[in-house]
This record gives sequence, structure tokens and C-alpha cells, in this order.
Amino acid sequence: MTCIRKLIGGSILYGDDLPTGCRLCLRGRKSVIFITGLCNVKCFYCPIDESRFGVDVVAVNDVPVPLGNEDEMLECIARECEVCCSYGVGITGGEPSLVIDRVAKVVTYLRNCFGEDFHVHIYVHARGIDSEVAKHLVTLCDEVRVHSLSCDEIRRALRYLEVVRKAEASRAVLGIEVPVIPGQVQHYVDLVRVARECGASFVNLNELEMTGVGELKLRELGYRIRANSLTAVLGSYETGVRVIEEISRRGLDITVHLCTAEAKDSVQLRTRLYMKSTVTTMPHEEVTDEGTIRKVLISSNPNHIDELIEVITKFIPSNLIVRVNEQTLEVPVFVLKIPQLSKVLKERASYLAIVEEVIRGSERVVVSRLSLGGSQ
Repeated sequence: MTCIRKLIGGSILYGDDLPTGCRLCLRGRKSVIFITGLCNVKCFYCPIDESRFGVDVVAVNDVPVPLGNEDEMLECIARECEVCCSYGVGITGGEPSLVIDRVAKVVTYLRNCFGEDFHVHIYVHARGIDSEVAKHLVTLCDEVRVHSLSCDEIRRALRYLEVVRKAEASRAVLGIEVPVIPGQVQHYVDLVRVARECGASFVNLNELEMTGVGELKLRELGYRIRANSLTAVLGSYETGVRVIEEISRRGLDITVHLCTAEAKDSVQLRTRLYMKSTVTTMPHEEVTDEGTIRKVLISSNPNHIDELIEVITKFIPSNLIVRVNEQTLEVPVFVLKIPQLSKVLKERASYLAIVEEVIRGSERVVVSRLSLGGSQ
């Protein structure tokens, strides 16, 4: 009998193993490519940010990517994947099928850079799949994740993809990925049944989140955010659990994964952030378990800064001292554990603080500043 397991972040798995794309995501080894904000489907729960919705923009891990120059676009995407130590990418939107040629160029370029084992999964709406799109999807991607809440649309899209997959002798894995609307247990059981009948290997059920352009509509429909979450909709998780329990009771031979908002935000994002931080930090900076970057900030009178550097150099190597400007230095946090040096800094610095930063897109943002005093 197929077992039900609870995973990190509260996610639940029915089946032997997660899809490869999900396993890599949870390890922080997937970069996310937002391939376009264009979309011809109006989902009432759409989570896309208003600044991207309906706009042809590209981003990777929230780092904006230039569209004007194709070579620059491809290099930018590959560079971010390398910095994040990614073993693959997930391609999303918008609706990727509307820019399928761009998808093809990006995937081909990344495989040339990182090898044929570089894993690619993609999210497409069932309505966007025609013969040309289907051929691109099954020949380019390792996993094709079809989206729709309509059983008929899922059935048509999967059958289309299955025919093309066999014709192309493709090893692409087919699945569906949908958000869980609270209270609709039987509907999702039917979706899973259709997916299994039409050749899908897995179904990902995502805990519904109230974000982006769909937030207002969800609130108008009476949905609310559950306790202890910033975005997860009340009742979505419980509905997903009941769906998996029913699938288990029926003994259906298909993998079903209920992915929580916490798993996406606190696990996937944090682990990817940790990977990126470890690669991009300077020698004097340290990476926390949360993926943030810590260091000590020292400010002093410009006339005394050289004298302060001379004192610090007696205790730590000079390459661990960074001069930000004429009156500011950065040094490692561990200097505060050196009693003599810590005492001197508190006496001579006009400002002393532990600063914690987080990488957001292509920038660093200060999220914490713990003042340790100073002479000011």
C-alpha cells in the first residue's frame, strides 16, 4: 500500500518519491525563471505581482533580465544559475507557451552551459498547448507541469502531450500542478483521477496563497489568510490533506504532493538564498542558517580611521578589513569575541553595529541593525 509521508515545511507526499523538480527545489538547487508576464488566461487566484502581470518581462530569482539583447539575456540567466549553484531551473510566468521560442533558446543555452543533465521543469496552462508547443515542451523539458482546474482541459492537454511524447520518443515526465481551492475535495480527486488516466506521473497540489493580482478577488470571494501565515489561505491545506486521504483510500497509483506555502517560502527560498549567499559573500562576511549575511559596521572620524585600521590589523588579517568610504569600515562579527579589540572599537568608534543583510533580486537589503554603541 502506498504510504503518506509528512515532509519538511509541512508538505505531504502520497507516493514513493517527489518529482525530481520538487526534490531539487527543496534542496535550493533550482533557479526560477519568470519567462514572461504575458498571459491569455484570467485565473481569479493569479499570484503574479501587479508590476509583472500582462507585461513582457524576464527575471531569474527575481533578478531583472534585459530583453533588448538576446545574448545579454541568456548570459544573465546563466550567470544567476551559476551563482546560485543551481542544478536546474523551473520556468514559469505568465504563460510560457506564448513565448515558446524564447523558452527554447533559454533551455538550449543553459544545457550548453551546464550539460544535458541540467534539469528543466516548466509550468504551462492547458489552453496554451497545441502541436507546436507540445513538441517544444516534450523535447526541451524534463518535466511538463500542466495547469488548469478544468478536468476537460487537463484531459485534452495531457492526451495531446502524450501523443507527441510517444511520437518524439521523449522521456519527459508529465504532471499537473494546481492550487487547492478550499472545500472542493471531490473536484481535486477527479483531477487526480483524470491525470492518472491520461499518463501523468504526478499531481502537485499547492496550498493557495493570497498574493499578487489575485489577492483582491480572493478577499472579495470571502477567503481569508490562516493563522501563522502571511499568505496561505485558510482551509486550502486541510482540503489538500483530505484529497490525499481519499486518493490513498482508493489506492490510486500516482504520486500526489501537497506543497505548503511554508515549504515554498521558508524552505525552497531560504535554501536557494543560502546557496547564493555562500558564493557571493566577501571574506569578512558570514552567512547565517537563514541565508542572511552578517558583518560588523564601524564608523569613525575620517581623521582617525587609519589609526583604527592599524589597531584592528594587529588582531585580524588585513584582507578581513573592508573600507567602505573615508569614515566607514566593515569587519567580521568574530572581532567582537576578541576582548581587547572589542573594547577598543567601543571606545574609539563613533558608531558600532552588527548588520544583517538579505539578497533580494540583484540587491542587498539591510534587515537588521544591532547597535553596539560607540562614542557618538
